[in-house]
Amino acid sequence: MSNSKQAQKIIFPDKITVIISKILERHGLKETGKDIIQKLKKQKTPIGEKISKVIAQRAMEEISTKETPSIISKSLGVSDEIAKNLANDIEKEIMIFVKKIPAKEEIPEEKEVGGKPKIEGEVVRSKESTKEPELKPKEEDKYREPIE
Repeated sequence: MSNSKQAQKIIFPDKITVIISKILERHGLKETGKDIIQKLKKQKTPIGEKISKVIAQRAMEEISTKETPSIISKSLGVSDEIAKNLANDIEKEIMIFVKKIPAKEEIPEEKEVGGKPKIEGEVVRSKESTKEPELKPKEEDKYREPIE
Protein backbone atom coordinates (compact mmCIF):
# COMPACT_ATOMS: atom_id res chain seq x y z
CA MET A 1 0.00 0.00 0.00
CA SER A 2 1.37 3.37 -0.88
CA ASN A 3 0.39 6.43 1.05
CA SER A 4 -0.76 9.22 -1.26
CA LYS A 5 0.26 11.90 1.23
CA GLN A 6 3.93 12.49 1.81
CA ALA A 7 5.11 12.45 5.42
CA GLN A 8 5.47 15.97 6.76
CA LYS A 9 6.89 17.71 9.78
CA ILE A 10 4.54 20.32 11.19
CA ILE A 11 6.11 23.41 12.76
CA PHE A 12 3.82 25.52 14.93
CA PRO A 13 4.40 29.16 15.96
CA ASP A 14 6.84 29.59 18.86
CA LYS A 15 4.28 30.91 21.34
CA ILE A 16 1.44 28.56 20.40
CA THR A 17 0.48 27.83 24.02
CA VAL A 18 0.13 31.56 24.73
CA ILE A 19 -1.92 32.02 21.55
CA ILE A 20 -4.23 29.10 22.42
CA SER A 21 -4.63 30.43 25.96
CA LYS A 22 -5.61 33.90 24.67
CA ILE A 23 -8.08 32.44 22.18
CA LEU A 24 -9.74 30.32 24.88
CA GLU A 25 -9.84 33.28 27.27
CA ARG A 26 -11.46 35.46 24.62
CA HIS A 27 -14.28 32.94 24.36
CA GLY A 28 -14.66 32.39 28.10
CA LEU A 29 -13.08 28.93 28.07
CA LYS A 30 -9.78 29.55 29.84
CA GLU A 31 -9.05 27.21 32.74
CA THR A 32 -7.02 28.10 35.80
CA GLY A 33 -4.18 25.91 37.02
CA LYS A 34 -6.46 24.61 39.78
CA ASP A 35 -9.15 23.71 37.22
CA ILE A 36 -6.63 21.78 35.15
CA ILE A 37 -5.30 19.89 38.18
CA GLN A 38 -8.85 19.00 39.28
CA LYS A 39 -9.65 17.67 35.79
CA LEU A 40 -6.46 15.64 35.71
CA LYS A 41 -7.24 14.16 39.15
CA LYS A 42 -10.66 13.13 37.82
CA GLN A 43 -8.94 11.75 34.70
CA LYS A 44 -10.68 14.28 32.47
CA THR A 45 -8.97 16.08 29.62
CA PRO A 46 -8.37 19.84 30.05
CA ILE A 47 -9.83 22.17 27.40
CA GLY A 48 -6.37 23.29 26.26
CA GLU A 49 -5.38 19.72 25.48
CA LYS A 50 -8.63 19.05 23.62
CA ILE A 51 -8.26 22.15 21.44
CA SER A 52 -4.58 21.33 20.85
CA LYS A 53 -5.56 17.95 19.43
CA VAL A 54 -8.04 19.61 17.07
CA ILE A 55 -5.36 22.11 15.99
CA ALA A 56 -2.92 19.25 15.34
CA GLN A 57 -5.51 17.38 13.27
CA ARG A 58 -6.20 20.54 11.30
CA ALA A 59 -2.49 21.15 10.72
CA MET A 60 -2.01 17.59 9.45
CA GLU A 61 -5.04 18.11 7.21
CA GLU A 62 -6.89 15.20 8.83
CA ILE A 63 -9.88 17.53 9.10
CA SER A 64 -10.94 20.34 6.80
CA THR A 65 -11.61 23.97 7.62
CA LYS A 66 -15.35 23.31 7.25
CA GLU A 67 -15.25 20.32 9.64
CA THR A 68 -13.28 22.14 12.35
CA PRO A 69 -16.22 24.00 14.00
CA SER A 70 -18.33 20.85 14.41
CA ILE A 71 -15.38 18.91 15.83
CA ILE A 72 -14.61 21.75 18.26
CA SER A 73 -18.28 21.87 19.28
CA LYS A 74 -18.33 18.11 19.98
CA SER A 75 -14.97 17.88 21.75
CA LEU A 76 -15.40 20.98 23.95
CA GLY A 77 -19.15 20.79 24.40
CA VAL A 78 -19.73 24.39 23.28
CA SER A 79 -22.38 25.98 21.10
CA ASP A 80 -22.01 26.00 17.32
CA GLU A 81 -21.50 29.78 17.35
CA ILE A 82 -18.63 29.64 19.86
CA ALA A 83 -17.10 26.70 17.97
CA LYS A 84 -17.29 28.65 14.70
CA ASN A 85 -15.64 31.70 16.29
CA LEU A 86 -12.93 29.50 17.85
CA ALA A 87 -12.27 27.86 14.48
CA ASN A 88 -11.99 31.26 12.81
CA ASP A 89 -9.56 32.50 15.45
CA ILE A 90 -7.48 29.33 15.13
CA GLU A 91 -7.27 29.77 11.35
CA LYS A 92 -6.33 33.47 11.64
CA GLU A 93 -3.91 33.27 14.55
CA ILE A 94 -2.35 29.82 14.30
CA MET A 95 -2.90 28.01 11.02
CA ILE A 96 -1.55 30.80 8.84
CA PHE A 97 1.79 30.51 10.68
CA VAL A 98 2.02 26.70 10.58
CA LYS A 99 4.84 25.47 8.37
CA LYS A 100 4.82 22.09 6.69
CA ILE A 101 8.14 20.57 5.75
CA PRO A 102 8.46 17.24 3.95
CA ALA A 103 9.92 14.75 6.40
CA LYS A 104 12.93 12.90 5.10
CA GLU A 105 12.74 9.24 5.73
CA GLU A 106 15.89 8.66 7.69
CA ILE A 107 17.01 5.11 7.06
CA PRO A 108 20.29 4.30 8.80
CA GLU A 109 23.03 3.79 6.28
CA GLU A 110 25.13 0.70 6.87
CA LYS A 111 28.87 0.68 6.35
CA GLU A 112 31.41 -2.04 6.94
CA VAL A 113 33.73 -1.35 9.85
CA GLY A 114 36.15 -4.00 11.08
CA GLY A 115 34.24 -6.91 9.54
CA LYS A 116 30.80 -6.03 10.94
CA PRO A 117 28.15 -3.68 9.57
CA LYS A 118 28.17 -0.22 11.09
CA ILE A 119 24.98 1.81 11.45
CA GLU A 120 25.47 5.53 10.78
CA GLY A 121 25.62 7.40 14.06
CA GLU A 122 26.89 4.38 15.98
CA VAL A 123 29.98 4.98 18.07
CA VAL A 124 32.82 2.70 17.06
CA ARG A 125 35.86 2.64 19.29
CA SER A 126 39.28 1.89 17.98
CA LYS A 127 41.54 -0.58 19.78
CA GLU A 128 43.43 2.33 21.27
CA SER A 129 40.32 3.90 22.80
CA THR A 130 39.31 0.63 24.50
CA LYS A 131 42.54 0.53 26.52
CA GLU A 132 42.33 1.55 30.13
CA PRO A 133 43.53 5.11 30.65
CA GLU A 134 46.86 5.45 32.36
CA LEU A 135 46.56 6.70 35.91
CA LYS A 136 48.89 9.57 36.70
CA PRO A 137 49.95 10.27 40.25
CA LYS A 138 48.13 13.24 41.70
CA GLU A 139 50.04 16.42 41.59
CA GLU A 140 50.20 18.50 44.70
CA ASP A 141 47.68 21.32 44.65
CA LYS A 142 49.75 24.45 45.05
CA TYR A 143 46.68 26.54 45.90
CA ARG A 144 45.62 24.39 48.82
CA GLU A 145 46.95 24.85 52.33
CA PRO A 146 48.59 21.76 53.83
CA ILE A 147 46.56 19.87 56.44
CA GLU A 148 48.40 19.57 59.75
